[in-house]
Amino acid sequence: MTFSGAVPGRDGQPLDQIRLTGVTATGHHGVLAHERAEGQVFRADVVLHVDARAAAAGDDLAATVSYAEVAQDVHDVLAGRPADLIETVAERIAAAALAYPAVQAVDVRVHKPQAPIAVPFDDVEVAIRRDRVRTPVVSAVMASAAEAPGAGVPSEPVVAAAPSQSAALAEPDLATHPDAAAEPATAFATGAPAVEPFSAGAPGEVPATAPPVDAPTAPFEPVAAVPPAPAGPPAPEPAPEPEAPSDPLDEAPTEPVEAVLALGANLGEAQATLRQAVTDIDRIVGLQVMEVSPLARTAAVGGPEQPDFLNAVLLVRTTLSPRELLHACQRVEEQHGRVREEHWGPRTLDVDIVQYGSLVATAHDLELPHPRARERAFVLVPWAEAAPDAVLHGLGGGPVAQLAATAPDRTGIRWLALDWLADPQDTVAPPSAPPAQYAPAIAPGTGPVPSSAPLPPRPASGAQPVQPPVPPQRPAHPPVAHEPIPPAPDSAFAPRSEQWAPPSDPPFPPSADPPYVPPSDAVFPRVETVFPPLPQQPYRPPLDDEHDR
Repeated sequence: MTFSGAVPGRDGQPLDQIRLTGVTATGHHGVLAHERAEGQVFRADVVLHVDARAAAAGDDLAATVSYAEVAQDVHDVLAGRPADLIETVAERIAAAALAYPAVQAVDVRVHKPQAPIAVPFDDVEVAIRRDRVRTPVVSAVMASAAEAPGAGVPSEPVVAAAPSQSAALAEPDLATHPDAAAEPATAFATGAPAVEPFSAGAPGEVPATAPPVDAPTAPFEPVAAVPPAPAGPPAPEPAPEPEAPSDPLDEAPTEPVEAVLALGANLGEAQATLRQAVTDIDRIVGLQVMEVSPLARTAAVGGPEQPDFLNAVLLVRTTLSPRELLHACQRVEEQHGRVREEHWGPRTLDVDIVQYGSLVATAHDLELPHPRARERAFVLVPWAEAAPDAVLHGLGGGPVAQLAATAPDRTGIRWLALDWLADPQDTVAPPSAPPAQYAPAIAPGTGPVPSSAPLPPRPASGAQPVQPPVPPQRPAHPPVAHEPIPPAPDSAFAPRSEQWAPPSDPPFPPSADPPYVPPSDAVFPRVETVFPPLPQQPYRPPLDDEHDR
């Protein structure tokens, strides 16, 4: 499965194999902050190279290795203490397997199907082989050793590994994984002696103690008072301890900082949710929304099958620290029912900090700029529409417009809407212009009301809107046929006979030119040309050499 070659035993013959395929657990391994916070599914395949002849001859489980215990150990390593690299996870699994004396060698393959890779892919895996000569370089760190003692524990003694600096840096976030603090790191060490803190007697027996010794008592003698020592120079005050370096994610700026927020939703009334989220974000104390991008409908990237997303980008100015801004955005998500149940799954509202000024920082709960912003068209395209000259800082950044044109998922942009912030219920068609006799009079010098004037307040809930006055209706009368009234005889519009007299111009004089005569044969004689006949040549078939010419 993992390696094509077999492992030879002491007699030179290939060892037998016990295979475990597809052991799955949710772990928090990875370099990026969201991998540590959200976690993802890891899968491991293990091949144990053993000599199964003794176990088969005696039908004895003690002569081989229990694959159920090995599977539990592999699961605990995958769900155990986070590591930056899956190479480290594979070494831990190999160490856990080789802790069983019957295992002579082990092949380990660790799969990371949800790795943060921008291009389409199926899987990422690391495969290693370890044996009694080429031993693992790390110890096995498992998650459930303290919760279930004896489960998956090999026959060799188990000791607790001393915490090292690298292990301390790899501790999981207690806010995300509250059980991690109660799970000590357990390491397998071959050949280490068991430690017994004390020797206990029989159950219920109280250990014997030394009997008290009667010491002779000395007679009481008063002690002379000792004069106080002369006061010397005051002791120097201890030097103040150096202050720990402050976290840049907790430092509030001295002046407003421009930040970029990305909004997305694909559950419920997504457009109404995003519209209300813009209002909620603008109400955060210490934050002001400066620009709102067009609304983009985009195909979901990663995760399960789900509806299209509606995405937008906000350009804001804030005096909050990056972590305060993160917590404020998370509160807005919770107001709209955000639940983090599935990685890259559907959601009612998602608010991410894409960029905070030019700050570049990484922590367990926040990474700036956003690690995948340079690859996401649903962030870059609306951002470029709102700020064509914007620049994404950090590694792999650059002009946002250029990054949007080369984003891997740019074909998933369905459409852009510019006027999406307008509530359809608040959009009222303008009334038609009233007749001239009912047009309101305008006071001299006032002029028309400018379009930028504030609108009148809307009526309160339950109040009826004011209806415009209805003009009085005139009674309908049947149409009356009127005869045309002739003009007066002395009127300028009265018809006169001389105005309609035909013109009396003289006719054109006859022409002196002769009449036209069509041409005839007598005028233009016909001329016929007779060509002599061509001599007739008899047909001769072509020769063979003429075909090649």
